[in-house]
Amino acid sequence: MARMAEANKKLARRVVEEMLVGNPELAKELFTPALADKQAGLAKTLLASFPDLEMKVDDTIAEGDKVAVRWSARGTQRGPFLGIPPTNTRVMWSGTTIETIADGKIADSKTSWDLFELVQQLHKAAKGS
Repeated sequence: MARMAEANKKLARRVVEEMLVGNPELAKELFTPALADKQAGLAKTLLASFPDLEMKVDDTIAEGDKVAVRWSARGTQRGPFLGIPPTNTRVMWSGTTIETIADGKIADSKTSWDLFELVQQLHKAAKGS
């Protein structure tokens, strides 16, 4: 059981530390076919807006087939994001993702993050405040 929990944590870490920060095609290896394209698209969107995106795993908890990952991110907005033109401002945000693992792949992924805080930082930069 402990071995499975560690394998699941490693899988979840790879999403944050590898796929989202520069290797969207890795989604095909990490996620089930039903989720792979959506997750690769998310990574591509983030990288188009924040090409220097850095993410780190702050904490992981695994139990059974679930892994909870608390993560933090930072990047410079060099492309449009949610309709906000590039501000060339370095921003930070964080969140938590809970993933369900089935047969060595992520079969479900739910993320909660402070999008409001991120958008506030970008709007403030866009206004020059």
